[in-house]
Amino acid sequence: SENTLNLAHSLETNISTIIGKADIALQAVIDEAERELHGGSIHAPTFNAYIERQRQRMPELDGIRVTNLRGYTVYGTEVDLHHPAYNADRDYFVHASHTAQSGLFVSKPMLGRVAKKWVLNVSRRVNNPDG
Repeated sequence: SENTLNLAHSLETNISTIIGKADIALQAVIDEAERELHGGSIHAPTFNAYIERQRQRMPELDGIRVTNLRGYTVYGTEVDLHHPAYNADRDYFVHASHTAQSGLFVSKPMLGRVAKKWVLNVSRRVNNPDG
């Protein structure tokens, strides 16, 4: 019916808008991570505060998190450094690990290991100064 089509179009537009805004926040976080890495290392308290400011500007997001080279979530919203979530087996991590210029990646819905609820991961790769 026409109502169903209108609802589907409205949902598609809303989801696309949220993903677009999330991508802008991700790019800002990546720029900051790469700037800090270029200076030698990431200062966790400052970087986590930066991530939280970006997340607060987008209440639609559950969180913004950064995973290290080994696949452990080490920075961001609700990260437990004593028991970091392991994500090297996730599709977004595998994609970013194998593609230097991977761009935006939107995962299939999955149960989040940090959020503990169903999530749609929107991700981008962070590069070390050596690529």
